[in-house]
Amino acid sequence: MKVDKTESRKYRKMSQRNFITLPKKECLSEAKLIIANAEKKARSAEAIATSDPGGAVGFLIISTEEMVKALILTLDSNGFKFREVAGMDNLFKNHRLRYLVALIFAMFGLLSEDLKTVTLEAQKDLPRLMRLFKNPRAMEVIVKRYLFMKIEQFQGEIKFFERMDTMRQIGFYTDAAQNVPINEQEYHVVRKRLITIQEVMKGIMVAYATDNDVFDKIKIRFQKQMKTEGWYDKLGDLVKRINKPNVNSYEALANSLSNFSEDIRSGQD
Repeated sequence: MKVDKTESRKYRKMSQRNFITLPKKECLSEAKLIIANAEKKARSAEAIATSDPGGAVGFLIISTEEMVKALILTLDSNGFKFREVAGMDNLFKNHRLRYLVALIFAMFGLLSEDLKTVTLEAQKDLPRLMRLFKNPRAMEVIVKRYLFMKIEQFQGEIKFFERMDTMRQIGFYTDAAQNVPINEQEYHVVRKRLITIQEVMKGIMVAYATDNDVFDKIKIRFQKQMKTEGWYDKLGDLVKRINKPNVNSYEALANSLSNFSEDIRSGQD
């Protein structure tokens, strides 16, 4: 596989810099370099998927991690302050934190797919949808069924991402807790998940890189909300909890979803 030495040198130089202190005006150009590296890793994964599916999974995971970093830099280049959040520097050093961000976007991706489905159904039969909205009892049943289904899906995503670092190690090392090697079928399962997440993140980055008066107004309002409603502080608290030693964030999230599910069931009784 031919490697662009100039691009590699640029990326090595960039990776040695401190992403947290990087000037806002340089964030977007750096993000583009990271995206290029992420896409290169994804292509490398495709190239070796048959001969080395474990290594291919490792490349896909790294590719997704790179997209997470690029997303943060892209958002900050547009006036957000994510890099100023206490503990956020760990995002650029800690695999675990990047996996959790990817998990959030996996969940977001599932919800966005459902939104597309609802939109298409509304276009087919809007009167039926309006009748449902006018029937509170029917809507309550539908919403609860949807929540149960979605919680089950989210639990599956949590289990998947909890294994992310193990999969990366299995892919690259022979002594990763003596786990069974990843086969090509598993590679395709992982690929489908991670590429979907990457597309969600890319979509956000493209939106923020596009000049649009209406979107700019929405962006500015959202940025103000992040400050006035204390979302950065809440994010900092979350990062602090995640970074605590001996804390299993995935287990905590799974338990929270289970409790939420039980609360819904209790409301049905």
